[in-house]
Amino acid sequence: MDSNYKDYVLKELDNLVGQISESTEFSASDTYKGLVTSLRGQIDYHQECIDKCKQMLFLIHADKPKVGEVVSSYWSDDQSEEARAAFDDFWRSEDVMLDIKDHYTDDDS
Repeated sequence: MDSNYKDYVLKELDNLVGQISESTEFSASDTYKGLVTSLRGQIDYHQECIDKCKQMLFLIHADKPKVGEVVSSYWSDDQSEEARAAFDDFWRSEDVMLDIKDHYTDDDS
């Protein structure tokens, strides 16, 4: 990372912290919730990017489907029973549940 960019970003963060701490409109709880929401949003966004890259790699490699074979994945606009089942299976898998426990605690709400 470029030193000038790093300095700029840290200065912007310092400015935001100053604005929040000096404002009567933000409570400490509001600030905490906003930070947690922002971090979770970043995790979700990057997880979507990772998922898309995995799908593309799957298609590129030897495991790619044969002509006419259906690749099952869930996108928010795909409400088919097959896509929904694949989505639910993924989120109920042991690896995902362990990963979620590592990232979120009940205190984050």
